Amino acid sequence: MPIEKAQHEIEAGFKKIKTLKPNLLTIYTQIPQALNLLEQGEAWAIPSMFSSNVIPKEKESPMKMAAPKEGIFVGPAGICLVKGGPNQEMALALIDMMLGAEMQDRLQPETFAFPSNASAKPPLGLAADVKVHNLDWAFVAKERGEWVKRWDREMAI
Repeated sequence: MPIEKAQHEIEAGFKKIKTLKPNLLTIYTQIPQALNLLEQGEAWAIPSMFSSNVIPKEKESPMKMAAPKEGIFVGPAGICLVKGGPNQEMALALIDMMLGAEMQDRLQPETFAFPSNASAKPPLGLAADVKVHNLDWAFVAKERGEWVKRWDREMAI
């Protein structure tokens, strides 16, 4: 099944993730919880922290970033101009700078974020030719509330 269609196979996703449950230390609800476990040495990786990346704890983990041959989905990170806000020219200059390849290249090693600028380098450890797919945001928006309730019900540790 093409990956663009697989994103709609929610039942298969829940079935698979349940098989991983016995290997989970916890399911965090706030990022600081997960970071504290990492810093205390109780956890060695945080899957799905921001962009579905696994961020290894410095050099202590043998893990590396990888992407399936089918490609990856990336979620949006946003920057916007506030309607009627002060200093519109300065705000536009900041947006322009943040969307530039140079700034995205500089931020990527710290954020592990996939760049939105096609001229920027891919995240460290990922091949330059990794296929990137967009989520069906209308589908996500419609279903997200029920997914969260189901996750809380079925995945509570």
